[in-house]
Amino acid sequence: MKQKQIQTYFLMLLGFSVLWCGLLVGVSWAIDPYQLYHKSFWMEDKFIANTRYQNAGLINRLLIEDSCCEAVIMGSSFSQNFLGKDISSAMGWNGTLNLAMDGSIPSEQLLVLEKALQSKRVKHVLWEVYNAYSNPKFLPFNQQEVLKKNPWKYFPSYLYDKKIQNDVKYLFSVSVISQLFVQMFNGKPAERVYYWYDEVTHRFNQADSLKRKHNDLHLKTYEPYKDSDFATLDKTITKTIAENPDVNFLIFIPPFSSHYYGFISQPQYQRQMDMRAHLIEKLAPYKNAQLYSFDQWVDIVEDLNKYSDLLHFNAETNSKMAQAMAKGQGKLTAKNTERKIKAMTTRLNHYIKRQKKDITN
Repeated sequence: MKQKQIQTYFLMLLGFSVLWCGLLVGVSWAIDPYQLYHKSFWMEDKFIANTRYQNAGLINRLLIEDSCCEAVIMGSSFSQNFLGKDISSAMGWNGTLNLAMDGSIPSEQLLVLEKALQSKRVKHVLWEVYNAYSNPKFLPFNQQEVLKKNPWKYFPSYLYDKKIQNDVKYLFSVSVISQLFVQMFNGKPAERVYYWYDEVTHRFNQADSLKRKHNDLHLKTYEPYKDSDFATLDKTITKTIAENPDVNFLIFIPPFSSHYYGFISQPQYQRQMDMRAHLIEKLAPYKNAQLYSFDQWVDIVEDLNKYSDLLHFNAETNSKMAQAMAKGQGKLTAKNTERKIKAMTTRLNHYIKRQKKDITN
């Protein structure tokens, strides 16, 4: 009798567990706040600013299902203030989807871009290259290392592979269901879901404060192409360009402030300048890639009022970059790269000397 009771209880427990799991999966699939599997039944044009999850939904729904765009933007927070419609209008592209992720590392960006390129919808890529790409060692995506440094930056790599069975992690997540309320109250249209400038305008026009916090500036020198070890660049950007000859790549280096370049160390400065020379050398065989930089915009890079810190510039600068690249302005080539770096270094040292003089006065 006892054995039958135990078997009955066990079967009841098993049935309840299966029912609960089925219910959780069903609810997760129906709610699907990131719109990974279907368009939202309630808020189709409301997306969530959690880039690492939301990008998978944007690719599945808008790029693959709706064929919304023929271009994508890849980068970090420096590229999130690009508006797709402005880029499309300037470049003459038929729709642009912004997939830039705040605080992202190159290996994360590569996983997202590979998924977008696999759709076969992408003809153009606007790709931001920032200082993380100057790392001499390519660091393959490592969830534990990312979480160790930034616990809030969990990257669901399983949403970007081809193994559907891996998605159970998403479907069994109660925290995903809770994102329904984020979608409901804070969701935004895809065009502006990652756009952050309007929310932090109070951090701009604080030049004096930034200068006081970062007053240890050092003159810089440049030795032409001193270091050629750039595994991160080679295994992400160069490799992707080589594997996608039918896709047009516009690579750009954001206009970081002169104060930033004055504040970093001489080896860091040399490394970031060498990165440009290395990119030019590696991109030379490919007709589907161009490199741009905008350090010559003195009215921007020497005006800290246009920055929220030494790196993050205002949204107007994003618009200006789009217009410039559409006209071919700011392009780096094998003939002009060294000359432009030397000119930048000269202007930078003039800026540093003026700042030091202001401090002593």
